Amino acid sequence: MKFIETTEQLIAWAKEVNNGVSLSRKCDLQDIIGHSNTERLKELFISANGSRNLITCSFYNTMSYDFVEEMLLALAKHKAQALIDKESERLETEWTERFVLLEKREERLKDGKTVIYKKIATLKNTLARLESKLEREKDENAVLRKKKMELSGEVERLSADAKRFNIIKSLLSPPPAVREVSQ
Repeated sequence: MKFIETTEQLIAWAKEVNNGVSLSRKCDLQDIIGHSNTERLKELFISANGSRNLITCSFYNTMSYDFVEEMLLALAKHKAQALIDKESERLETEWTERFVLLEKREERLKDGKTVIYKKIATLKNTLARLESKLEREKDENAVLRKKKMELSGEVERLSADAKRFNIIKSLLSPPPAVREVSQ
């Protein structure tokens, strides 16, 4: 094995390191890690769930502390990103639900406004009709008052004429005693 490409190879490498090896074999095992792609090793370390402690000990026994730190940092970043992704998804779902509710409320409010505006328009039309009717009735009332005044004047004139007529009639008609005599 010249370099590590799979999780199984990494686990086999870790087991061999932990079984105790000679110094020359330890150098060979270090060379295998040295020839392997570091990013690929990080991926394999992250995916080796059940054997991660064994691999960490093996890295610690054969490689530098910086290398172990780099692997653990990659694992921590991976776990942190998983938590961030999970929380982000939860927040996205929660806020999507809230926005849907908000949109429904806005739609109901818009519908309510539409109904109110229609009612206001209807009331304005009714008010305009009533104001128009009131103006017509005021005009009609003014005409009727004028006619009433004219008729009151006519009645007064006719009353005065009737009084004069009665006076003239009484003057022209013979007294009651005179009438009886002529008959």
